[in-house]
Amino acid sequence: MQWCECIIPTHGPTDANRGLNRTKPNHLAPLRQGTPSTLLDGAVQAVADGGLLLITATDMAVLCGNNGEVCWTKYGSYPLRAKYCHEQALRILLASIDAAAGRYKRHIVPVLSVSVDFYIRCFVRVYTSAKDAKLAPTKVSYCYQCVGCDTYAMQPVGRTATKASGPSFLLPPPAGART
Repeated sequence: MQWCECIIPTHGPTDANRGLNRTKPNHLAPLRQGTPSTLLDGAVQAVADGGLLLITATDMAVLCGNNGEVCWTKYGSYPLRAKYCHEQALRILLASIDAAAGRYKRHIVPVLSVSVDFYIRCFVRVYTSAKDAKLAPTKVSYCYQCVGCDTYAMQPVGRTATKASGPSFLLPPPAGART
């Protein structure tokens, strides 16, 4: 194929040409070095329903707890400095993607998450469903770690209870409480 076969010339203002293809892509992989946090809102809106979204983060120092305040401002999470920092970085990124999707009545389903050397990459499917977007608090937890050792406890942010009228949302039990 020659280069001229890939280019379709059009005449008219560029603003008019921008709206010619109104279908959303089935997969989207925004490329950027550093944090993807500024691209998440646009990315979860741009991908088609059921489409695959690939997000890469190369700011592992931030995600692994070296700059906790920066992680809070970019991802909405405060990381712990621990042996499981790479898994924690993946979970922070997934929670940030899900929070961005929830603003637009969308939710994510993780397909694959990878931590390699100096970056992490998450492959997620994005679906449109206000009902499932409301379940986002049931998928994240607060992590409490002992200062003297690596013992930790998880506290869910939210939980659901099934009633005859449908699911209702409850506050979580205290950390370490048996349910």
